[in-house]
Amino acid sequence: MALTILLTILKVLGWILLGILAFIVLILLIVTLVPLRYRAMFHVTKDLNELTLEANASWLLKLIKFMCELEHKEFDARLRIAWKKFPLTGDDEEPETDRKETKKEKEESPKTKEEKKSENTAVSKTEEEEKEDKIKPVQLLEDEEKQKKKEKRKKKEKSSGAKESKKKGRFTFDRIYDTINEIRFAKEEILAFLTEKSHRKIARHFIKRIKKLGHKLLPSRVMIKGELGFDDPCTTARLSAVLSAIYPHIDRIELPELCFDQDIVNLNGDIKGKLRIGSLVVFALPLLLDINLWRTIKDFKSFKKKMDHSMEVIKEGEAA
Repeated sequence: MALTILLTILKVLGWILLGILAFIVLILLIVTLVPLRYRAMFHVTKDLNELTLEANASWLLKLIKFMCELEHKEFDARLRIAWKKFPLTGDDEEPETDRKETKKEKEESPKTKEEKKSENTAVSKTEEEEKEDKIKPVQLLEDEEKQKKKEKRKKKEKSSGAKESKKKGRFTFDRIYDTINEIRFAKEEILAFLTEKSHRKIARHFIKRIKKLGHKLLPSRVMIKGELGFDDPCTTARLSAVLSAIYPHIDRIELPELCFDQDIVNLNGDIKGKLRIGSLVVFALPLLLDINLWRTIKDFKSFKKKMDHSMEVIKEGEAA
C-alpha cells in the first residue's frame, strides 16, 4: 500500500516536471522561431520638411506591436501589448488627482469660486504688506551680499573652465602622441598577433557567418518608386553606374527612375521584412563553440598587458 502511494506521488511529480520542461521548451521555440515582422513606408521630396514616415513592427500575431509616425516634423510613437496601449511620445494621460480636482471645480458654481478668490486675495494682501514692512531693510543687505557672491563665483568658474579646457586639450594631444609611439614600438608584436593561425582562422569564420546572416537579415521587399535627378547629369550617371553594379546581386528590390535632364526628388518607398532571433542564435553558437575564439581572447588579454608594460617603459625612458 505504501509503495503504491509513493509510486503515484512520484508519477504525479514526474508529470508536473515534464509539463514545466515542455512549457519552457515551448517558450524558447516561440522566442527563437516566431519572426519579428517590420514594415516602413516613406515619402521623400526635395523639401525635407514634407518628409513622411510610417513604420511598425509586430511580434507573435501582433500581440506586441510598435508603431511610429513622422509627419511635418511631428513624431509620434506608440506601443501596444495585447489590448493595452502605451504612448511613448507626448504628454501622458492626466493623473487621478488632477481628474478629481477638475471634477470638483466643475461641480462648484462660478459664484462660490469668485467669493473664495476674493477672500483669499484680501487676507494674503494684508499679511504680505505687514511682512514687507518688516523685511525691507534686511532684504536689501541680503540682496547685495548675494550679488557679490554670484560675481565671485562667475569669475572662479571662468578661470577654472579655461584651465580645464587647456588641460583636456593637452591630455588629448599627449594621448594621441602616446598611442602613435605605442604602435611604432610594438610593431613586431602587432604583426605577430595578426599573423597567428588561430586568429586568422577565427577572422575567416566570422566573415563567413556574417555573410550567411546578411542574407537572412535582408528585407523581403524593397520598393522605391518615383523620380530622382540632380543638377549635374554627371552625378546622376555615376549613381546609375553604382546601382547597375549592385542591382543584379540583390533580389526583391525595385529602384526609382533616374532623370538626367532635371533636378527632382520625388520618392515613395515601401520596405518589408522579418527577423528571427533563431538566426542570431545560429550565427553566434558556432562562433562560441570554436576553440580559436577563446584562444584569440586569451592572446588579446596577454597582448594588452604587454602593450601597457611597453607604454610604461617608454614613459619612464622619456622621464629619465
